[in-house]
Amino acid sequence: MAVSDRLPNRALYLIGALLIIPAIMSGINSTKGKFKRYANNGTEQLIQTAIALAGQDNLILLPVRDQRLYAFRLDTGIPILVNWKSHPYKDTEVIEWHKRVGLADDFYYSDTATERRDALTQLIAEYGVTHVITTQKMDDQMASLFAQKPVYQDERYRLYEARIGIAKPILRKPDQQIGEMTIGTGRYGG
Repeated sequence: MAVSDRLPNRALYLIGALLIIPAIMSGINSTKGKFKRYANNGTEQLIQTAIALAGQDNLILLPVRDQRLYAFRLDTGIPILVNWKSHPYKDTEVIEWHKRVGLADDFYYSDTATERRDALTQLIAEYGVTHVITTQKMDDQMASLFAQKPVYQDERYRLYEARIGIAKPILRKPDQQIGEMTIGTGRYGG
């Protein structure tokens, strides 16, 4: 085969490469942008504070549907009670997950301080919640529930110890079964 016969094929390969390379670079830049947005979502200081306060028996209640906190458990290594993104698939665990979502919603979205206090008391007594994260928007309604000032606060979040003077947190061990789900094993909630 002569060189002139191979030129059209080489030209096609060159044109193809010139079209593919920008597409690849665009994909890489798009992915970098997504990672930067994830890394800079305003939770860095909250995460660092939670890590510094972390104890063996911590269990954190956080706003269930707050997308900025979806990776909180993975970023801190601290068990959370529940979030909307990570849910189990086993039937009995889905029921327990749904119960936890309902209790968290009762706390975060109740109309009265009494309902909110009752929900928090139940979360502390039943699950051993040790810390609560609220948003700045919720804080005006929530601050009166807690016996002390926030452990951490910024323009978006507040982190409180879950002490309201009514119920004391139960002590639990890692991998202890609470309800239908195990806390601290990498399955949902731990």
